[in-house]
Amino acid sequence: MKLKKIIKKILPQYLLDRKEYLFKPISYLFLDKEGLKGLKCKTRKDMIASIPKGSKVLEIGPFFCPLIENNGDYDIKYFDVLNVEQLHTRAVEWGASTEKIPSKIDFISPVGDLTIVDEKFDYIISSHNIEHHPDLIKHLKIVENLLVNGGKFIAIVPDKRLGYDYFINTSSVSEIIDAHINKVVKHSLKNIIEHKMIQAKPKLIKHFFGIHGKKPVIYNRSERLNEIIDEYLNSEKYIDVHAWIFTPRSFKDNIDTLHKLGFINLELKELTIPIFNTFEFSAVLEKNK
Repeated sequence: MKLKKIIKKILPQYLLDRKEYLFKPISYLFLDKEGLKGLKCKTRKDMIASIPKGSKVLEIGPFFCPLIENNGDYDIKYFDVLNVEQLHTRAVEWGASTEKIPSKIDFISPVGDLTIVDEKFDYIISSHNIEHHPDLIKHLKIVENLLVNGGKFIAIVPDKRLGYDYFINTSSVSEIIDAHINKVVKHSLKNIIEHKMIQAKPKLIKHFFGIHGKKPVIYNRSERLNEIIDEYLNSEKYIDVHAWIFTPRSFKDNIDTLHKLGFINLELKELTIPIFNTFEFSAVLEKNK
């Protein structure tokens, strides 16, 4: 009998409906806090609930499952690289539901150019987006310019300790600054090779219990490596991989340093740890007045 069926038989339905409250203690018990104190374990719903009703909000990349639905609670607008029709097509291709796709994407840029947005917002939110930008500082500065003074950016970010990035080193502030100074606009060959060849295979739940599997070895897969190099050299299309690898601690250290050095005017105000059976943490960055 599968674990899910056993759990359903043991636990009352009202607890299953509130499973995040069961998962939080497990997160605190098994997940290393990396020497950080006061970190709370919050769900996506918790983060959205912290936004005052009626706030003007921009969601970056709602895809087919927006963090905030346009139901009147917020003055919400959406930015994406795809229009509504393309989002429906992509959802069908992925076997995902089209039910929650927004009826309107207010700002569309096929190349992900956030500067086309010509309004200011109280809050900007994004999920699994920030780590894809080759020039992280540039992205954060654009977000900053779209916020009112005192406005907040809520980013949901994958924690490398719990997903397929496990064997890849966390990004350093020197790498982030280097990409910005050199105006990097596409992912490095290093990022692409690591993303495509050094992925951890275990299921999400195993990572929480310290089971990460064997680190893939590159040198005995020369044919695949040559394919990736050829793709990088010959493809004119954007190759979508993670440019930046984070844990909550490394994210805090990098953002704090960038803020102190004056590269960004966004200050880290809140940081969470992943809830059990997810692989993401949340960060709240506030634009200084």
